[in-house]
Formats: sequence, structure tokens, C-alpha cells
Amino acid sequence: MVSTTRRNVVFFVLPALHGGGAERVTLALLRAFQDSYDWHPILVLTTNRKGLLDDQIPENTEVIRLDASSGRRAIPKLLKLIRSFEPDIVFASLDHVNATLGIIQPLFSSKTSLVLRATSFRSLKSNLMRVLLSWSFRRANMVVFQSEQMRLSMVRMLRLPKEHANTVVPNPLDRSKIQSLAATDLDPEAVEFWGLNQFESCKRLSSPKLVAAGGVYWAKGFDLLVDAIRILGREDIRVAILGQGEQEEEIRRKIEDAGLQNQIRMFGFQRNPYAWFARADGFVLSSRVEGFPNVVLEALACGCPVIGTPMPGLEGLQGCRLSSDISAEALSKVIGSFLSAPHSSETETSLAPFDVSAVQKHYEMIFNSLVSKGS
Repeated sequence: MVSTTRRNVVFFVLPALHGGGAERVTLALLRAFQDSYDWHPILVLTTNRKGLLDDQIPENTEVIRLDASSGRRAIPKLLKLIRSFEPDIVFASLDHVNATLGIIQPLFSSKTSLVLRATSFRSLKSNLMRVLLSWSFRRANMVVFQSEQMRLSMVRMLRLPKEHANTVVPNPLDRSKIQSLAATDLDPEAVEFWGLNQFESCKRLSSPKLVAAGGVYWAKGFDLLVDAIRILGREDIRVAILGQGEQEEEIRRKIEDAGLQNQIRMFGFQRNPYAWFARADGFVLSSRVEGFPNVVLEALACGCPVIGTPMPGLEGLQGCRLSSDISAEALSKVIGSFLSAPHSSETETSLAPFDVSAVQKHYEMIFNSLVSKGS
């Protein structure tokens, strides 16, 4: 039974709680909106898939499960729910969900506004998805981008009208939750791999411990990371890769072919990557494509400095050192530079704009403005 205790309702729509950045952002916003006086957040999960982050749904969150066998089969149920309940805002943050909601938006009640958060450039490799997202963004009442660089690029690539309603809202960072999880015990397998004698942080660049995390697919560039370590030629480095995805076997073979089995190890999806970040000497971002890499903020929140490729929103961010371009050679150079002269994470100054409470207030202002226009 859907609660009607709050005047304004926002649906946060996801297929399932997989372990990606969009899902983590949604969970952070759900936690933040629990304390909102004006807005009642409801999580809508459209499929019956078990999610890796199911156990992280904030306590007291209202959840509607449509239990469809796939996202496509969920569309009639989702449309029926939106039309019958008439939420004030429908919010989505995954490209294929954004496209779906854009297609069915003309069937919404005039009371319901659609807010879409652009996630990454990965889907724009598909001409079909580019057309669908352009169409969906034009129909949305507001499109949210994660950085100004991302906004300008996507507006140009999708040929959105200059007058279209869009804005920039940084990714939310729940530092207190992240730092609490970072303080927990590290996986014993990681302790052995990194040569730690105890679970407490033991940072020492004489035997550098690096970590990388994300979905294991082309856009994340883990093949570039393997090549960068090979080019660097230092046998003392230990790199832990956290994540799962379609390229796992390919990356494992690449590690073996390079003879780096003792230096680079894949640990799969980790429910709590923050314990790893807190013990690492540095976090490596090897991405080819990103909207804005939220994992960088999470690493910095754990006191872990970042070395990476030049992705949107990272230039000038304290605690980050970026390569000159997106290549294994450039990444190798910046890793080598960091190991020779490490920098600090400098979290207080760099992370303040991303604080989850500030980001939640920004979203609440957007939602309020759309409700007032429709009233």
C-alpha cells in the first residue's frame, strides 16, 4: 500500500539495485530524502532481479516492486503505476530507463514531471540509443548533468535545443556512511595479496598498494591499466581490481599474457570497496569514458589519493593527479610520477561541494520549481 503521508511524492525508478554508480547515487539520495519535510521518496524497482545492493536500501524506505521478468516487460506495469498514483516527480538515472520513460512520458498525468539524470557517454556509441536519449531528454521537464563539461558535450552530441531545461548537479557523497564502512575489516585475501600484517591501515610506498574499481567493460579501461603496469616495469607494485563485467576473462588473460599474475589480481564485485580504498596507497582511474566518476569521490573520502585519466569534472579537483591523455603510456607516466612523489587526498576542500545534504537540497529545489510551475 503506497503511503500518502507527504504532499509531494518522488519516484526513484531503477530496474534493480545492481552495483553500479547510478544505483549508489540513488541510494544516497534516498537516504538524504528521508529527512525531507516536503518530499516523500519512493523506490520503484521494475524487475524481479536480485540486486547486489538490496541490503543497502535505507531503513524505512517505501519500496514498490513491479516484479517484471525484464525491463521491457515492466513498461506496462510502470506506466499503470505512474498514471494511477500520479507522483509529482519521476526520477531516473540509467540510460535505458531514461529512454523508456521518455517514450511513455506523453501518457503521464499533467501533474507528473519527469527528471532524468544523464549518466555517461557509454550508451552514445549506439546510434539508436543516441536517438532515443535525445528524444527522451527533449521530453523531460529537466535533465541533470554531473559536470559542466559533461553538459556541454552531451547537449552538442544530442543536439538538444539551447533553451531546453537542463542543469548541473554534482554527484552526492555520503561521507559519514563511506567512512564508517571504510573502518571495517578488510578481506583476508586482500590482506595476503597486499602483504599486510593486520587490518589497520598500513600505507607504505616502498611496496605500493593500488586499487581500481568499476564495471569490467571497455569504457573502464582496465586493459589500459594492465598495459600501464607492464610499461612501468616495477615488480613491487600490487594492484587490486574490484568489479565484475563482460570483460573479466579478457582482462584475466591479458594479465597472464603480460606475466603480471603476482602483481595484478581481480577480486570481483565487492559489497564494501571502501575498506580497500582506505588501505590502498592510491586509487587508479583508467577510464576511457565517464559522465563523472563517483568512485573518485568515494576514494578521496577514504583518504586515498587518485591517479587517473582526464575525465569530466576531475580537472582541478584536489587529491587527483591526471594523465596527459587516455593511453596506457600516459597512465604509466602519471602512476610513476605519483609513486615518486605521492600527493595527499586533501578531502575537506575537494569534497565539500559533493556533500550529500547539499546535493539533496539542490534536487529538492529542482523538484519544488517543477511542482510550482505545474500548480
